[in-house]
Amino acid sequence: MPSITNIMSDLTPILLRNTSNWQFITSDCPVTIYNQLFANRNYIRNYGYGQIGIQCFLPISPRLCLVLIDSAVYSFNCDEYLVITINEPDQIIELNKLFVNNARRAIYFNNSEKQWKIEKIAKLKKSRSNNFGNKVFGNEKQGYLILHSKVSVHCKVKLPKFNIKPEFMSIPFPPHAAGPIRPTVILAEDEDK
Repeated sequence: MPSITNIMSDLTPILLRNTSNWQFITSDCPVTIYNQLFANRNYIRNYGYGQIGIQCFLPISPRLCLVLIDSAVYSFNCDEYLVITINEPDQIIELNKLFVNNARRAIYFNNSEKQWKIEKIAKLKKSRSNNFGNKVFGNEKQGYLILHSKVSVHCKVKLPKFNIKPEFMSIPFPPHAAGPIRPTVILAEDEDK
């Protein structure tokens, strides 16, 4: 099995700079993994770091959010330092939807965001639970791993800063699998064998 570093090595790092009058929130599960491609295609499958279209968000302050994104699937406009400035409050609210729906038990926010919490959080939080699979990987010599994952975030959010390239809206997806894997992940798996 390839290391997480190999799996994520082809993702493009971007910094979102929030200049709107809203602030990023975060939670007890601060890294939010999202797949905008899957959500827009109504492909309701759990996904991980290896699927095409993956986006990883990590708010590092009320004004900054680190993103790792599959740039083969999404187009975006950023400056030469890979920074995207967001002026629109509705974009911050959409990102906060992701962060709320990724939370397990706690949501953290600046005191100035109290009104947002009161008005929005109760409406945005979907029911989610941990999912323990019955799959066991490994062997006696190397050890064992029981598959455990959170249910993926499937709420649709509007992220116009990240546009899905048209060719990905029509590629075939397997009906009974976790979704297509990025080519670099397949190569990393082959190298580990």
